[in-house]
Amino acid sequence: MTNFEFLQHLFNQLWGAYRARVTYVRDYEQVVA
Repeated sequence: MTNFEFLQHLFNQLWGAYRARVTYVRDYEQVVA
């Protein structure tokens, strides 16, 4: 695995976690409202 591939993988992991968190917050706000 090259450095670039590692960085790309890391970025994908962070992006996935961010997307999941945003979706969770959106759902939570709908439930509360």
